[in-house]
Amino acid sequence: MREIFELINSMAPYLLLGFLLAGIMHAFVPAGLYHRYLGGSSFRSVFNAALLGIPLPLCSCGVIPTAMSLRKEGASRGATVSFLIATPQTGIDSIIAMKKTPKQTKKRTAGKHQKFNRHCRSSRK
Repeated sequence: MREIFELINSMAPYLLLGFLLAGIMHAFVPAGLYHRYLGGSSFRSVFNAALLGIPLPLCSCGVIPTAMSLRKEGASRGATVSFLIATPQTGIDSIIAMKKTPKQTKKRTAGKHQKFNRHCRSSRK
């Protein structure tokens, strides 16, 4: 039971951020805009939804209330799913985090490849 409360406690700030962004979008973006660019079952609406998610700093918890809001405002199912999938992966915060990690990742994987290559050479003999 304690683990459940810890999980809810750790997710709460991100969910609140998602609700905040959904409220801001509902208050300041005209409803017809969602239906115009994210409505309909076309590739363009799915692509627009993915583009909409890029500048939003939402994680996988915070994107849910925002996507629900988009759906209620007139976004299609495909656009909503595209937003749900793309936003946590392509958010500006994720891009910044990934920009910092490749050097560390390259060093780790290079060491693993060298060990693997040595193991392969020794097993051929």
